[in-house]
Amino acid sequence: MDKILKIHTSDNVAVAIDELKKGEYGALSDIPQGHKIALKNICKGENIIKYGMPIGHALADIAVGEHVHTHNVKTNLSGNVPAVTWWVLVGMILCGIL
Repeated sequence: MDKILKIHTSDNVAVAIDELKKGEYGALSDIPQGHKIALKNICKGENIIKYGMPIGHALADIAVGEHVHTHNVKTNLSGNVPAVTWWVLVGMILCGIL
């Protein structure tokens, strides 16, 4: 079973289904379960694409295999977006409605 999941063909990150140890799937460090791994080099300011949608942008250059999380990504959301709204949107994307 794969330990990473690329949700959409245009994603530049994948989700670690299980903890990744350094070297697994090209991981440059250990990556906790549920966190993201870069599938390509991502330049500072470039969008992080997950679910086929931009979910944030890189705060610094991110190398292939690097852990992608709050230390190197800033959300593209603004204002106070209730969590339920976000997950409804995600569900609509995954179901092909959006």
